[in-house]
Amino acid sequence: MTSERTLWSLIGALAVPIVAGVGLLSACTDFERGDPPPPKPDVVGTDSGDGTGSTLSFATDIHPLLLDNCGQCHKQGAPRPYLLTNDAPTDYATVKALVVVSDPPSSLILRKAAGYEGHGPGRILSPTGEPFLTIQQWIEEGANP
Repeated sequence: MTSERTLWSLIGALAVPIVAGVGLLSACTDFERGDPPPPKPDVVGTDSGDGTGSTLSFATDIHPLLLDNCGQCHKQGAPRPYLLTNDAPTDYATVKALVVVSDPPSSLILRKAAGYEGHGPGRILSPTGEPFLTIQQWIEEGANP
């Protein structure tokens, strides 16, 4: 008789949490999450208008990035070879000569900035950092002006 009473006590003790759990779960059946938030773009660009999304441009996206990261040494009067003038069209022509659209990783602008190719101060941009990846994406997209 004692073992039977213990069994019923155990069943009673388990029944309450099980019934409560089922009740809570059934209350969630009308729950709706809604739409997930849109993904954030990896890099900033301008909408090309052709339905393909954003396209990076030298004047808007790359030139300011180069001035911020390279301009201290590569501008008129700076200690390194003259590269940047603060005029986007002029600087585009100079930088475009350092770009290999058919093979972006071999572009001298990326290789020097990452320290893979002779660059006096060494690595300026981390190959996994946003500025480097933005320049690489710009080259992959065709190095648009």
